[in-house]
Amino acid sequence: MSTDRTLDEIALSRRRLLGTAAGTVAGAAFATGALPNLGGRAVLAQDGAKEFHTAWPWSPLPQGHFNLAQGVVNAIFQPPNIYADLIIEPMAMYYWASGEWLPLLATEWSFENGDTFQVKLRQGAKWSDGNEVTAKDVLATFSCARLMAITVWEYIDQVTAVDDYTVSFHMKVPSTVVERYVLKTNTLSAVDYGEWGTKVDELFGSGKTLDDPEGKQLLDQFVKFRPANVIASGPFMFDVDSFTVSQCTLLKNEQCWNANDVKFDRIINYQGETSDITPVVLSGDVDYATHGFPPATQKQFEETENLRILRPPTYNGNMLYINYNKPRRL
Repeated sequence: MSTDRTLDEIALSRRRLLGTAAGTVAGAAFATGALPNLGGRAVLAQDGAKEFHTAWPWSPLPQGHFNLAQGVVNAIFQPPNIYADLIIEPMAMYYWASGEWLPLLATEWSFENGDTFQVKLRQGAKWSDGNEVTAKDVLATFSCARLMAITVWEYIDQVTAVDDYTVSFHMKVPSTVVERYVLKTNTLSAVDYGEWGTKVDELFGSGKTLDDPEGKQLLDQFVKFRPANVIASGPFMFDVDSFTVSQCTLLKNEQCWNANDVKFDRIINYQGETSDITPVVLSGDVDYATHGFPPATQKQFEETENLRILRPPTYNGNMLYINYNKPRRL
């Protein structure tokens, strides 16, 4: 079981964060304000707002869209994604170094009776539209995840609301990995996904599956669903009017339960792959990027003033694989 804890107060400096690998730590830090103290202060924009500049590739509108249900292709910041965590928060984030969970939309959780995982939601947390985050949002989220055949449904077979703030996940295959699958899932608003969740429940409740024509039709309809924006539970939300082919803006969501812990008024995200982002980083316009920069570019970064390379232990790169499909020859 995990319980809530106080968030650290820290100061942040623009133009001091630069990463070259996957940044799940940064995702957790933005969501809570718990980034490491690198000294200095945040640089102000012309209007006096504090900004943080990031880089991440996404499909420009209209190919890119705001249906952030896990598994839907071409969604902008499609989960799992460090920036999606800032918009639609997961229930918790895990610190691998310390082996601790950081509660977000959930405050505590536990395994019950050997076949049930139960989560208690944060009371008083609100969406950007003013509605409270409740069990109905979680039910809608996991019903849509079932339609998308997300891995958690290989372990669970039922999700029920005990009350407005308590959700139980019954496990058909009891496993401790359910804790991670459930807590890391980005919760969606029932305002946009509640009706879809109901349709999914009716489909499976009638004995139909995704292999039946009705299942295939519902799946086809759902992946084409295009909400006008994302109703946010996290400290930032999309500014739809800001979108161009090269960048977008995330505005601070004042409705978020931990909005006061966030040190920036907005995040400017630059769209593009490595070749597009490299000159923007070198010019000093990007504070944090996780692209796979080649060695020659990294050397440029090392020789550039005010750029810092962070190499988290992501354990990727060259390795030796064993092919179990080939019979061993004696």
